[in-house]
Amino acid sequence: MDSQAELRESLHKMIEQVENVSILKAVSVILEREQHYEEGREDFYDTLHPRLKASIDRGLDQIKCGQTVSHEEVRKRYEKWIK
Repeated sequence: MDSQAELRESLHKMIEQVENVSILKAVSVILEREQHYEEGREDFYDTLHPRLKASIDRGLDQIKCGQTVSHEEVRKRYEKWIK
């Protein structure tokens, strides 16, 4: 894709061929969120319940402090339940 116009044209063609409603809804959500962001509307995070936002913030702080568990470790711990 050389230009924004070519990319748009390609996307339009792809969307016209999609028959899966779930994919169309997902694309719609992405585009709506982008539009809201560009218009300066409220961010999705700002609409969350305060307890949920606090939980997310705690998790982000834990990541910053290196308090994480690898995917492999989680799979080992819960192997008997995820087979």
